[in-house]
Amino acid sequence: MIKRLFALIFLSLIILLSALGINTLFKPGSFPIRQIVMVNKLDELDPAHLQQLISYQMNGGFFSLDINQLRKDIETLSWIDTVSVRKKWPDMIYVDIQEKKVSARWLVSDNNTFTINKLKQKSWNKENLISDKAVIFTTTLTAAQ
Repeated sequence: MIKRLFALIFLSLIILLSALGINTLFKPGSFPIRQIVMVNKLDELDPAHLQQLISYQMNGGFFSLDINQLRKDIETLSWIDTVSVRKKWPDMIYVDIQEKKVSARWLVSDNNTFTINKLKQKSWNKENLISDKAVIFTTTLTAAQ
């Protein structure tokens, strides 16, 4: 009987300590992210806007940060083609962004017809663009322009 009581107390103690340990791991202040590494150089995306978006998600630590939500939030930006976000122990996040490449601009005239202008150089107005994958997208001017 005493052995069973001791085993039950021991098992309860292990469960309690495990729960406390898991709770500590997932607290926002535990294991904070200290470094964000951008894998690629960005040409069109506004770095300040991207930094603001990432900082908004940085309210958690290494274990509590939802990198899938961070990836989805970054994908909402108009210049984004693909995004990959991954964690690296103990305090890093790698963000790999591929921007859309512009091939043409489409314009709608007053009589509701449209024309497509092939672009030979970077001289577009940042709206009504066609990517190299034939995706039509609109965007706003970057901070550099």
